[in-house]
Amino acid sequence: MLFILMVTYAPGGLAGIILMHEPIWRSGRLGRLAGPYARIVVPGIVTVTGFVLLVELCSFLTIGAAQGKSFQLSRFTIDPQHPGGWVVGVLLLGGGGLLLWREGRHFRAAWEALVEEIKAAGRT
Repeated sequence: MLFILMVTYAPGGLAGIILMHEPIWRSGRLGRLAGPYARIVVPGIVTVTGFVLLVELCSFLTIGAAQGKSFQLSRFTIDPQHPGGWVVGVLLLGGGGLLLWREGRHFRAAWEALVEEIKAAGRT
């Protein structure tokens, strides 16, 4: 899943993502992305948490059960046979994904406005 996301949204990899910031950094406007980045952190964490929870539940449902292991999260034991953990995972993944999509649209608008501003400043 991570591979597909990277190929789809960041074909240049992590280095490509970093290099995309170079013109903004050189223009001295990188700080203006702090707010938009801050707005996508929490939805990103929620989405990843839901994804990891669902992957772990799948793992403990199959491999963990065969090995006699239980899914321990701090002091809590999560039963992969019980729907509660699955519901929480789906809600975190789905809700976080929707928030991330919404905030990603705001981030993209801020990014594109900065890029256009840099282009306009280069033309004058």
